[in-house]
Amino acid sequence: MLKLSVAAAGFVALLCSAALVQEPAKPADRANPARQADTVPALNDAATKAYRAKDYATFLDYEKRVLALEPGNPRTFYNIACGEALTGHADAAMQLLNRLVAKKLDVGTDTDSDFAAIRDSNNPAWTSFVAKLATLGAEAAARRHF
Repeated sequence: MLKLSVAAAGFVALLCSAALVQEPAKPADRANPARQADTVPALNDAATKAYRAKDYATFLDYEKRVLALEPGNPRTFYNIACGEALTGHADAAMQLLNRLVAKKLDVGTDTDSDFAAIRDSNNPAWTSFVAKLATLGAEAAARRHF
């Protein structure tokens, strides 16, 4: 039999009581680590895994949860635009992309394959967006010459 000092016994008792107080994970949460900890890194990791598995609806869900935690993050806006495009929601994707351009951000959208379906559909919103990107690029080039 293991003998414990009074201090060690107290520590073990503390650990056991903490384990009893902690609510166990729900069965669905055990299978889904991102539900256990809605932190930006955990959600980004889960989103990346979903994207690589081509589960774009799940990817979009995770990115929207990231946006709730980091509402001003342009990378998350971009990722949500990708998810919207990949799930067939061209209008929602274009709204987000236009918000990024309004903030003077060009992240290479015009060549990103995630937007191929919108680009190839001759969507007027895409044509307008590309024109805005060209203007943004020209403005940036003009600033570099000064």
